[in-house]
Amino acid sequence: MGTSVLIYAGWYKVRKGKVGGFTDYLNKDDRAYIDSYLHQNLDRYFEYYL
Repeated sequence: MGTSVLIYAGWYKVRKGKVGGFTDYLNKDDRAYIDSYLHQNLDRYFEYYL
């Protein structure tokens, strides 16, 4: 696969670098599931990230 094909398909860049850009790829239910999982399983040491 050539570079021009990758650029055309949007696969050339790994991420947009946009704050909150994950909302473009995850729906509301997916985000709620991830939030719930993190609140239940994330070590207390990382609690300030939530």
